[in-house]
Amino acid sequence: PYGSAFILAAVIITLSWVGIARLTRGKVMQEKENEYFLAAVSIGTPVYKIMLKHSLPNILSVIIVQATLLFAVQIVAEAGLSFLGFGIAKTTPTWGNMLSDAQEADVLSSKPWIWMPPAMIITITILC
Repeated sequence: PYGSAFILAAVIITLSWVGIARLTRGKVMQEKENEYFLAAVSIGTPVYKIMLKHSLPNILSVIIVQATLLFAVQIVAEAGLSFLGFGIAKTTPTWGNMLSDAQEADVLSSKPWIWMPPAMIITITILC
């Protein structure tokens, strides 16, 4: 269906995986130059063992940090698109859809209970 959460998540993920892939490739290329890696290659260790035992533990920290930062960016992207009306359908409750109800001046000034909770939750989630 149009405006579903799955389609929006797939589009955001498809557009944002390149940064993590570039950093991961750079870290793997850097690890390939280490002596323990070259020693494992020279004694004939299979490639899958080298990747699991030497490369993965050393690049996992980069992947975890980048994925965490990217998760916050994706939350903001979903909320922003839903706020503008290009995200998830209005019938589905999302933080962006909740904030889009606060586009009128009287809601901003006299009804803060409509827009403050989703705004605070988005802020807290992204900062965490």
